[in-house]
Amino acid sequence: MVLHTHHNVLLPPLSGRTGRVFAAFIRSRRIPQALLLTGINGIGKSAVATQLALAFNCEEPPRLPVAPEAMDHWSCGKCPSCLTIGSQNHPDILAIAPQNDQIHIETIRTLITQLGFTPYSAIYRFVVIRRAEKMTSSAGNALLKILEEPPPQTHFILTTDRASDLLPTILSRCQILRFQPWPDDVIISHLMDQHNLDPSTATETVKLAAGSPIKASELAINKWFTTQKWAMDALDRVNTLSARQRLVLAQRLAQKKTDLETLLFWFKTVILERLKKETANATPQRTTRQTRKDVQRLIQRYEWVEMTRFYVTTNANRRMVLERMLQGLAADSAPLTLQEY
Repeated sequence: MVLHTHHNVLLPPLSGRTGRVFAAFIRSRRIPQALLLTGINGIGKSAVATQLALAFNCEEPPRLPVAPEAMDHWSCGKCPSCLTIGSQNHPDILAIAPQNDQIHIETIRTLITQLGFTPYSAIYRFVVIRRAEKMTSSAGNALLKILEEPPPQTHFILTTDRASDLLPTILSRCQILRFQPWPDDVIISHLMDQHNLDPSTATETVKLAAGSPIKASELAINKWFTTQKWAMDALDRVNTLSARQRLVLAQRLAQKKTDLETLLFWFKTVILERLKKETANATPQRTTRQTRKDVQRLIQRYEWVEMTRFYVTTNANRRMVLERMLQGLAADSAPLTLQEY
């Protein structure tokens, strides 16, 4: 499979129904008023939105029909419109993303005000709302009103990895297109070419990325194999840390979201591997009280990490959540309930 890029941005492979639908958009030069692009995080949904804005505003679009997967050829990439959109400076291509993990009604109200003006120069004005599931209910209801009566030549593209979190009324206004995880061989090729990983490390990285090339690149950049060793050492040392040392560690971990997500992933992976080893040779005859105690301890640690992974994706105080996790791991106590957090 050919790997397509545009302005050094990875473009997801298009196939099946989604590929056919996009091909029809490009060939007919017609696009619905509202699209919802769904799929796991890090597969290029926002990049596709940009490609659509380029394709429908290109001043010299390709004359011959193109294959749907050839997104880098949907537009000429050279005309003033393409160059302005590609540099993310076009006044008629509006992008919205969460601030502090939410999209508030004030943001949507500002958007509605902007849409009240005539487009500056675009043939088609596009509004791209990334991680649309982060809209508050009031923001969602405000957006719904503009979706019901959109301005002329204005198109909305929403992206999400959790379509079920959107208001049903918004879902009903959008044509939904689902993106599949990337094929392993495409991501492996990218990791070897762009990150100089050897085949073995690239293959192991792909297993962790779960079909997301962006996640795979983050793992490669952050040298996940080093983080894995650190996670194993940290789990062994947590019982020896003082309360002040745990506080300092929690503060340090809370500062970097990507590193934190990777580290929590490795805490979970290391615990599961150890749990697997503890239970592999256990039989009713050979299971001792100590073995049962060790297994219970690992299960509790796993539950602590899973609870923490959940809370760091919300608006909870990250440092406090991490401090509680480290305290729980050190004390080998059962994790807190949702109410206790």
